[in-house]
Amino acid sequence: MSANPADGSRAASLYLGQTVNGVPAYRFYTDDATGDILEIYSYRWGGKTLFTRSSNDGLQKIISMGGDDGSHYIDLHDSTTDAVNIHLDSENASYFNGGKIGIGTTAPGAKLEVVDPTAAELRISSSATGSFGPAKLSFISEKGTSTE
Repeated sequence: MSANPADGSRAASLYLGQTVNGVPAYRFYTDDATGDILEIYSYRWGGKTLFTRSSNDGLQKIISMGGDDGSHYIDLHDSTTDAVNIHLDSENASYFNGGKIGIGTTAPGAKLEVVDPTAAELRISSSATGSFGPAKLSFISEKGTSTE
C-alpha cells in the first residue's frame, strides 16, 4: 500500500498481480477526500477484469469487462450460469439475450416496449438510401407476412 499526499489526488494505492518489467497487473486507488470512489487501473492492454461471487457451484461471473486499442466491452452474466445476458461493446455489436427491454418503463410487457405518455408519435428514422429509394422499416409476423 502506498500513499501519494503530494498531489492530493489519491489517498491510497494497492498493487496486485504478477509484474512484467517491474509493473504490476493492477492498481487500485481510493479517493482521498471521501473514499467513495474505487478506481481499478490495469497496466495491460487487452486484459479482462472479472467481478465474481461465490456460489454452491464455485465462483460465478457477475460482470466482465475488457478491451484493447479497437474496442471496449462490458458483459453482464446470467444469475445462475456464466452465460452473457447483456453485452455492450464500444465498437462492435451490442446485444441483450433473454428478458425484456423497456425504454421509458421499468416493467416492459413485451420483448421491446417503448413508453412516452407525453409524445404524440414514436419516430424511427434512417438517413440511409438504397438503390430503390429510402430505407424501409419492416414488421414481420411469425407467419412471415410483412407490412412496410
